[in-house]
Amino acid sequence: QRFELVSEDELEDAVRAYAHGGIRAEGAAAAALALALREELPRPVVLIVTGRNIDDALYDRILSDEP
Repeated sequence: QRFELVSEDELEDAVRAYAHGGIRAEGAAAAALALALREELPRPVVLIVTGRNIDDALYDRILSDEP
């Protein structure tokens, strides 16, 4: 088993990446993508997006803070 921690910034980057693909995802749902964006994972990689329950104001703030 492997457990990893991702930062709030990494979660926000992942939420933005999903949004660019037309997927609305909450932070918890974006955690796996945050890790995949941070480090090279063995291919193929399958990520399951399981949550869209994100506050509208938070979601808008994340998307407006584009790097």
